Amino acid sequence: MKRLIFCFIALAFAGTLSVMAQTLQQQSTALKKPADCGVTDYDAFKNSSFTLKDDVAKTDKNYEQLSADIAKYASSERPVTVENVKGDINKVKDVKTSLKTFDEKVVSLTETGKTLSSNVTSVKPVTKIKPATTNTKDSVKAVDLSRDILKSLASKVDVDLETLNGLLAKVGGQ
Repeated sequence: MKRLIFCFIALAFAGTLSVMAQTLQQQSTALKKPADCGVTDYDAFKNSSFTLKDDVAKTDKNYEQLSADIAKYASSERPVTVENVKGDINKVKDVKTSLKTFDEKVVSLTETGKTLSSNVTSVKPVTKIKPATTNTKDSVKAVDLSRDILKSLASKVDVDLETLNGLLAKVGGQ
């Protein structure tokens, strides 16, 4: 009975992770870049935030294929050779490097968003305060979504890298 409950919980957790991943991709697609508000700093922040979101989402989408290729080793659909595994390790390491760069941008944009949010009441003319506020809120959502996607993707990358290093050890390529 305990084993049955454990299996149910494990399946529920796995299902939640799968839904979360879909939700992040769906959220990324749904969050649209607003029009410029006409205040240079706020527009630049918006453009940088949405470019980051799009780049992170694209990296996540592209990584799905690499991850699928790695999974083919387990099902014997792809030959486990030193050359194949080392090539995939290099690709995964390249993605990991990109994730670090994206993470640095998230940190920087998070700080910029806080600063702009606290200064929005100083925007001139005052008629631009509301659009600047709305754009900043949407931009912060884009940065937060980028952070969430990066966290999910980093987890996948770590698992795949560990898998590949294990395969490389088995085929004598270390």
